[in-house]
Amino acid sequence: MDTKSSKGKEVKIPSPDHPITISQAAGKVRVTVAGQTVAESTRALRLEEKGYPPVYYVPRSDADMSLLVRTTHYTYCPYKGDCTYYSIPIGGTKSEYAVWTYEKPYEAVVSIKDHLAFYPTRVDAIEVISQTRPIDLCRSSCDVEPALFIPYRMGDLDLPNRIVMAPLTRMRAQSHDHVPTALQAEYYAQPASAGLIIVEATAISPEGFG
Repeated sequence: MDTKSSKGKEVKIPSPDHPITISQAAGKVRVTVAGQTVAESTRALRLEEKGYPPVYYVPRSDADMSLLVRTTHYTYCPYKGDCTYYSIPIGGTKSEYAVWTYEKPYEAVVSIKDHLAFYPTRVDAIEVISQTRPIDLCRSSCDVEPALFIPYRMGDLDLPNRIVMAPLTRMRAQSHDHVPTALQAEYYAQPASAGLIIVEATAISPEGFG
């Protein structure tokens, strides 16, 4: 049931019609701007909200706050509360208002308090780096550490084939002798908005193996 805040603002509660879920991010989240690491954390949260791509919230304590400048800009979300913004001067005009935070989030999303989120289009990269795991790659067991750069989305979008939307860059693998091996990808892709790529078919193999 929707209510009103003490300031008369509409407050909406997440529901089956508009779900919001918050979970621990799988792996390390790293944010870089102009070659510098702005934030890096193994304690980041992943927030999923209907109608929006997933957002990673990094604890303030895992961000270099000296690189951020608070702005007077603010917005309001009826599900989360008042939102304030920071710019990242080293990123130039591209990184103005690049960071947002809910300093007093509503109870339904209270776990994002003292966390920062970053616009993917206003930073150089948001890396979600999984833990190294063994897989069978080209008929041999290798340790692979994938790095996924958001924005991304996986699922069915009313197209003939099931699709994956993800930047296929900076993928790394190690062979048995721990020598880094570059990966090649063959796919049919169609650029979409917000830096997304629609991939209809993908085949990934180490260089030199065809």
